[in-house]
Amino acid sequence: MSEGDRPPSDPAKAASNVVEQKLAEIIVSKLPPGPIEPKQFAEFIVSALTVEVRQISEFSGPLPPPRMLAEYEKVKPGFADQIVKRSDKEQDFRHEMGRSQVKFENRSLTHRAGLGYTAQLGALLLGMTALIGGIILGMNGQSAAGIAAIVTALATLTAAFITGQIVQGKKQENGAGGRDESTQENSD
Repeated sequence: MSEGDRPPSDPAKAASNVVEQKLAEIIVSKLPPGPIEPKQFAEFIVSALTVEVRQISEFSGPLPPPRMLAEYEKVKPGFADQIVKRSDKEQDFRHEMGRSQVKFENRSLTHRAGLGYTAQLGALLLGMTALIGGIILGMNGQSAAGIAAIVTALATLTAAFITGQIVQGKKQENGAGGRDESTQENSD
């Protein structure tokens, strides 16, 4: 392979070579047959090299770039101001929705905490009732029934506590952080 056949190692040079080659192909394909006078050749080169330039602009965000806002203003006076006001309203709306979401989650957490305390109080009352009932049964000569009542109540409360700890651990492993599934989906 000769040095002229080898592609250049510089990517910019390679791109330039491709462009030159394509231009040469375009010019040769558009050449009229026969001899051409220098003036005609110059006009032909200018027409062959005329390039159409298209500009595509894209933006993301609540507002278009200032240049585009100015163009909107040229088309319809006051239109740019309307766009800015709409953007401000949208931003206010999103902020209010965020505040509402936080308030809702705080109320939900407070409610769940209240339910947890109520459940603990219920378990305490149940356990104390069974314990006192078992002691009373034992003092009245029914020691087997009293022991059975105490052991059954304590076993039930212990099983409920252990099950709750296992469920809580699984929620934390799944990334719910102690929240139920519906709260996890709505926060995304």
